[in-house]
Amino acid sequence: MKMVEKKAFKAHHRNISSVSDISITIDPIKREDGAEIKVVFLLDSLTERNCMFEVINKSLIDGQSNIVGATVLNHHWEQFHNDCTGSECPHCIRTNHSSIEERRGSCDTDIIIQPQMKLKARHESFGNSLSSNEGYFRFYIEGQPIRLMLLSKDKQNLLKIISFDFLVVCMQVQRVNGVQKSNHNYAGSLDENIWEFEWKRLEKHSKKFLAPVILLGYFRDILRLGQIAHGDAVSLEKIVFESKLNVQKVSRKFRAIPRFCDFVTGSSQELYELFFDLKKMFFETGYILQQCALANNIDHFKMVLESVSCTEEDLLYTDPETGDNPVMIAAKLRHKDLVSDVLRSQKFVRMEPPFIENFIHSRNKYDQTLLHMVALQGPELEEQKLLILRKEIEIHCISELSHEADQLKLQRCLRGQLKSSAEAAIILEQSRAIQGIPKTERELKAERGKVWSRLFFATLFLSLIFNAVDIGSDTLILLRYWRELSRRFLGEHRPNENTTDIIVDKSQANDLEPCDRDYYGIGDPLSREDCKDDWVAGRNISLNCFPMGMDSQSKFGYTLFFILVPWPFFIYEFFTSRHYEALVAEGAKIVEEMAQCNGMKSLLMCYLKLILHSVTFFCCVTLWPFAVLFIKYYNDGKYYLAKGAKKVAREKKIETSEVLYSTARVMEVSLESSFQPTIQLYLLFPSLITNFDRNKIDFKLFTLCKDGNVPILQADQTISIITSILSLSWCFTSYHATLKRGALDKDLAALFYRLVLFLSVLFQIIGRLFILVLFAYSFGPGNYYPILIFVGAHILLMSALHFVFSDAKKYWQKGGFLNLSFFHYLIGNGLANIYIHNWIRMDPLLLPWTKPLQHVSTLVRQLLFDFIIVVENCVLLAYALNSNIIELQENKTVFFITLLGFQMVGLILKCVYYRYLHIWAWLILDYIVKIEDNHWKCTMFSSMYFCGNLRLRELTLCFIPSPVFRIVNFFFRDRKFGCTGGTCSYCGAFVGVFLFPIALVIALIALIIVIILVVAFMPIFIVLVLPFLLFTKCRQERGVDNVVKISDNDSKQETFLLSDKAEKLTVTCNSDLTSSSQVDLNVGTNV
Repeated sequence: MKMVEKKAFKAHHRNISSVSDISITIDPIKREDGAEIKVVFLLDSLTERNCMFEVINKSLIDGQSNIVGATVLNHHWEQFHNDCTGSECPHCIRTNHSSIEERRGSCDTDIIIQPQMKLKARHESFGNSLSSNEGYFRFYIEGQPIRLMLLSKDKQNLLKIISFDFLVVCMQVQRVNGVQKSNHNYAGSLDENIWEFEWKRLEKHSKKFLAPVILLGYFRDILRLGQIAHGDAVSLEKIVFESKLNVQKVSRKFRAIPRFCDFVTGSSQELYELFFDLKKMFFETGYILQQCALANNIDHFKMVLESVSCTEEDLLYTDPETGDNPVMIAAKLRHKDLVSDVLRSQKFVRMEPPFIENFIHSRNKYDQTLLHMVALQGPELEEQKLLILRKEIEIHCISELSHEADQLKLQRCLRGQLKSSAEAAIILEQSRAIQGIPKTERELKAERGKVWSRLFFATLFLSLIFNAVDIGSDTLILLRYWRELSRRFLGEHRPNENTTDIIVDKSQANDLEPCDRDYYGIGDPLSREDCKDDWVAGRNISLNCFPMGMDSQSKFGYTLFFILVPWPFFIYEFFTSRHYEALVAEGAKIVEEMAQCNGMKSLLMCYLKLILHSVTFFCCVTLWPFAVLFIKYYNDGKYYLAKGAKKVAREKKIETSEVLYSTARVMEVSLESSFQPTIQLYLLFPSLITNFDRNKIDFKLFTLCKDGNVPILQADQTISIITSILSLSWCFTSYHATLKRGALDKDLAALFYRLVLFLSVLFQIIGRLFILVLFAYSFGPGNYYPILIFVGAHILLMSALHFVFSDAKKYWQKGGFLNLSFFHYLIGNGLANIYIHNWIRMDPLLLPWTKPLQHVSTLVRQLLFDFIIVVENCVLLAYALNSNIIELQENKTVFFITLLGFQMVGLILKCVYYRYLHIWAWLILDYIVKIEDNHWKCTMFSSMYFCGNLRLRELTLCFIPSPVFRIVNFFFRDRKFGCTGGTCSYCGAFVGVFLFPIALVIALIALIIVIILVVAFMPIFIVLVLPFLLFTKCRQERGVDNVVKISDNDSKQETFLLSDKAEKLTVTCNSDLTSSSQVDLNVGTNV
């Protein structure tokens, strides 16, 4: 054995490392004259490395590209190039062919123990021939020497000690795993899973080389797609095209540069385009920046940008097709971190102002600037937009003396870059806010006018119109009932064969209603009495008897009562609000000022103020719902106009006004809109049924008639019913949205969530409203009062349950005189729960600085309330359908399914909202499943009120005792079958066997339908489509293609491909991905 010192190896390793360190720390992109480009291909195995070596060997010598001087050398990789002189070349590496490897000595020695064996004198090098699969390739592209080394994955540790410029990770196209082989079904995919965990190791070496890792997908062998039988059709164009798309997808994942080579149908031109692209990256720093921007590789982009050799022109490097510079490309692809790093980098900040101005204002071929591209991306690039605006301000606002002139210059510049849009208006406002420019008096007035007008049309105007329509329709109906009450009924005998017609005189004719209509069931006393007699005798009667059974006094009295009943609640809410205290304090201040008697003018002004104050006080007392609208409008306007600390102080006021408005509105609809549609639908429902039975359906809202020379507007109950139902639904939905602090108003998706909640409330209200009316019919014509008795009992029950499942105990403790707030709280929530579950939280009225309750679970409360309402609906509907009413008995199934169907659809939409669309949807049913003592139990923790106490409680949602659980587990437990290795339960197997014939029958029916459609379409195809196809085919074969279809939806996938040409897959920077196939490439989105 021979002892050899190890010092030489150490020195050599240190020298290589020092070379690499210098290239990294000093200037990684500095090039020496005559430097060779070193490229390393990394493959997944040694076998694949040898196969790839042979493929590249053949490609380099096929003579179909501009690659010249290709040789295989076994020289040292780190040495300068020396031509090989043959088998006796002194530069070739000596190779030991013995199977005995050298053995290293102990760690304490500096020697290497080598066997005393005779070394082969010379490596078998064949000069310029390419028959050896050892060493590396060396060739020229347009005079530039390039070295190419192929390494297998198990030898990637060599990357630590060798120098190179580009690392290319190779992924081969192979058959898709899991795809069964069959005729006309061949697909390819990349073996990227092999490199899934290796990529972390490669990142350690990423800073040693110049550009990001090149991800090379290659198609080497068609047999990798699987065994292909004789006659099988394989679309290589499709396979190549899909593989290129897959390369881009994988490269985005690893932030690598995608490239592709087709060695099956291609030639050495594929390699030429690849290495020509690498040569371009080697010498053009701007091209490297562009590729880093495409790959979103921030590390290499910053390394190149901060290097000494990176110039200003490199940052302005433009794509030949689009004219985009690297930062523009990053903005288009939403690589926001890369854009921010460039704008914040020290090198960019230290650049001269003329260059910064040129860079910020540079435009691409579509006349777009960087600011325009960033603004198009919306809020996602908001930070980058503000950075660009700061640069614009630094460029234009340089003088303190001519501040207005600088602002005009800045605005002209922004106008030249942006279109007139909402985004441009926001950018102008942000530019002023960044500079802290105080607005002029004219601008402040314009802003105030804009805010007040926008709020007026968005909130106040619409609310006033809707309230006017709702209350106005009820008032017009009340006037009509008053006119009916004030007139005498005109008796009229029905003609028959034994009597003659009685002609009424003119004095009696004056008592008729205008338009001579009986649409609302006025009837005559004889018909009314007949209906009542038949009902008492137990005979079946028609629905038309019920409007006749209610006299004018009842109609007028019920309608007037339901209009007036909310006002006591409104008066109480006004006297318990802070606005009452503010009005009293303001009145006392005016009286005190009058008492000072500071002169006649002062006394007159105080007198006028007192009159205005008294009118305001009276309007608030009598018209509190409308006063709340104006209060909310005022507080909203002041909030949006406030700045700084004033806006913070206004936040509580606007929150209070929101809850106050919603509470007042909910109380109004809970009283007036809950009862008013019942009486109107009681009178109108028979007419609706009669209308739907006719061939022609009449839908009336109002009728304009003349009583002499006086026009009279006769309102129909339909508009009152519709407005009341919509008021209930929209008001309950708005109150829920108010408690969510704008979470249901922030965007289009949130509005959709709000629509789902609105439809849920609407369906539940419609179903319950009709059930209540049918229940009232079951007590005979004219007997409307039973529905009021039932609703009153329901209100008491809901109030009692509300006390149990809410914080009503606090209202009792701090309710004040007679505890009016306590009873107001209970009765108000009882009224709000007539149709659906609600919790009207009035705590801002109780404690001055207490916010409405948040994050209190109402799961148990809602389940109980909804269960009670559903049970009530079923009982009421069953009772009504068994009454002596002809229409109900003949259509029991229709009424039962329809009305309960409305209820069920509303509950389903409610479950959808709370389970998937609620802001805390995934926390609502955060349940836990556990098995204790062989008992199956599903529990969850819920923060809920019970008897006035709020605490976290454990709720058992479901419980299965041990014996039942064992039986269920026997049938539903998955069992493993040894013969097949699969799992299945007894129940699953039974269902599968039972459903398979049904599925087979359905598939057969679907096949028959498809065949019928194909046969039916065949004449149309032969007559209309086939001639055009033949004509087009003939034109294409003759090469005449002067008719081109132009479409606007030719979009491409949002990838690194920035080209607009449908025939190519690439931009200039990805020219090697060009596909030679003719498949349609219109995939994705143009960038």
